[in-house]
Amino acid sequence: MNSCKHHKRIKQSILIAFVLITSLSCLTKSVISTEDPTEPASLPTDTVAEPIDPPEPTQTEIPPADTPHPTLTESISPEETLNSMGPWLLIQSSDGLWAANPDGSALQQLTNEDYWKDDLEQAIQPAGNHVVFLTPSTYDFHNMALNLLSLADGQITKITDLTSPSTEAYADLSPGDSGFEALRAIGERDSYAWSPDGSQLAFSGVMDGPSADIYLYNVQSEMITRVSEDPAQDFAPSWSPDGNHIIYLAAEAFGTGAGWLMSGVWAADGTGSNPTQLFASDSGGEEIIGWLDDNTAVLATWDQPCGSQKLRLYDMESKQTEMLYADCFNSAAADGTWGVMLYSNENGVYRLNAEDWTPTQVDSSGEAYIDPRYPADQVFTVRYTSGGIATFDNTGAFDNQDSPVQVNSYELDVAEYGMIWGWTSQNESFPGTWITGPGVDVGRIYDGRSVLPIWTRDNNLLFLGIEKAGYTLYLTTFDNWYSDLEAVNFIESDPIRAAWLGME
Repeated sequence: MNSCKHHKRIKQSILIAFVLITSLSCLTKSVISTEDPTEPASLPTDTVAEPIDPPEPTQTEIPPADTPHPTLTESISPEETLNSMGPWLLIQSSDGLWAANPDGSALQQLTNEDYWKDDLEQAIQPAGNHVVFLTPSTYDFHNMALNLLSLADGQITKITDLTSPSTEAYADLSPGDSGFEALRAIGERDSYAWSPDGSQLAFSGVMDGPSADIYLYNVQSEMITRVSEDPAQDFAPSWSPDGNHIIYLAAEAFGTGAGWLMSGVWAADGTGSNPTQLFASDSGGEEIIGWLDDNTAVLATWDQPCGSQKLRLYDMESKQTEMLYADCFNSAAADGTWGVMLYSNENGVYRLNAEDWTPTQVDSSGEAYIDPRYPADQVFTVRYTSGGIATFDNTGAFDNQDSPVQVNSYELDVAEYGMIWGWTSQNESFPGTWITGPGVDVGRIYDGRSVLPIWTRDNNLLFLGIEKAGYTLYLTTFDNWYSDLEAVNFIESDPIRAAWLGME
């Protein structure tokens, strides 16, 4: 989903009717625990209490009188099995990872812990069928290991222990000690990233000590290559869109909330060779926003009292820096595939293209915050502290779309497929699921509280409706938004994120 060619196919697929997805061979269930990843654990039996009621909305809305309200379906058939070839719908929840077929069937729990640091998308292998995760998920930093979960065969493979017998003792030290800070680089910070083609995984480890270093894991050969050997704590690897560059951060210590003691920003070739410090830094934090194109990284600095500042571009070839905005700013996100980025400050939201580094204002709200950017995203999502969210196209081909209700922005979510949007609201006073888009006059298709809209490859919409005992997974087809809204499954865990694995 990160090529121009595929984006065109997405928009063309709006006219394609729902294609029946047939179940293939059975996928072995694998539920892992932190005690022993090789032994299956039992599924949880406790239900999750109904979420706390959200605050009152800032704007009212009159719902249509004929809004459908589907009823729950019975439990899934025991004959339902996960497809062996994918794609699979992944749901990160409060008690682990779940998977289902593209039509929502055969929902089953894969792990019994949440290992994904609230970043499931970053753990998913591009163009593959693996999900990477750390064990254990606790913050005591003992016996940390890097693992792969394969949805093709249900197997879990340990890539490597992230400590050695000597560096394992660092877990018994205190914050501020260099050994303990090395473990924090793995357990607290972003510590892994897939290459764009999914063939390699960059990660932080303390196997060789005494500091955290960057390594590369080759999925095909299963070989591990050490990239960095500097004395700082290396973390947050980030790949250029073409996979030819890796940038990573280095810190001396991560502090107690008032900022980090930074060492600098480093880069290496996509093969892991030629590690080079791009520049030193004594700031309270550096951030890799993303990439504007194959050779231009987007960076920022964090320092008190204002926080994020010094938004800039770094050219990997010329080694030159271009300052975009030196003062404090709210947030930024970049899409290196399409060569566009958005950033927000007190004056509004600005767009910048790789071909022209001149910012253009696209929104005048000074209280806007841009969600992190992932390769599968087709729009930038902007959230407003005044209420509501908006989507901004990453190509500039069409105008932005505003959410149907102006409630707390973190009670809303959106997913886009082609030029059609699906919105959900979990606000108790103004709940629902909506379909909007150019030439689509549909409105609200579900009148209950709902979360995590996501489109199937056939342009059908899945979302989770909030029930008293959990969440019901609903499916509605592109041809019949109203007539065939169907409750296809049920999950008791609190869902956090939904994403596709194995999507073409």
